[in-house]
Amino acid sequence: MRTDTPSQDTLRQLVRATVLASTKDQVYISQAMGISQKHLSQVLTGRVRMSLDMADRILAVCGKRLVLHIVNE
Repeated sequence: MRTDTPSQDTLRQLVRATVLASTKDQVYISQAMGISQKHLSQVLTGRVRMSLDMADRILAVCGKRLVLHIVNE
């Protein structure tokens, strides 16, 4: 069962697309992060909720960084 809200789903999709576009595979990323490949897969597929910290850590291994902007409307 998926646990994502619409905004979490968008974040997950962006992080997953970055992972797929990188030269790193899930085994490498999970080892670099100190988590199991199974857990990483569950995060990337939405079976486990992706926190901002988790997204940032995954992206860092892929050579990217997460940047958030808060703006006044």
